[in-house]
Amino acid sequence: MDPAFIIGALIGGFLIGALCGLVPFFLARKQRRMTLGLIALVVCTFCGVILGILLAGPVAAVFSVVIVTTNKSESGGSADSSPTAPPSDRGTE
Repeated sequence: MDPAFIIGALIGGFLIGALCGLVPFFLARKQRRMTLGLIALVVCTFCGVILGILLAGPVAAVFSVVIVTTNKSESGGSADSSPTAPPSDRGTE
């Protein structure tokens, strides 16, 4: 096989994977879930290199659904539900 073809296929797969990964990345950024967005971008880019849009597209769709349907508190918690938060001073008069 021609090396130029292989290099072109790898670069094309990388680009299509990154483009697919941008969809869940921006969805996650909108919901302030940057870690999950970056994971989605990296995984989609890797999948694009392996099998192109045939794998990167469905992976991006699954990540997008997960990002939209899950709450932020399920994946990392919020400051209000932290067990180390100081107790309230209500009712101590």
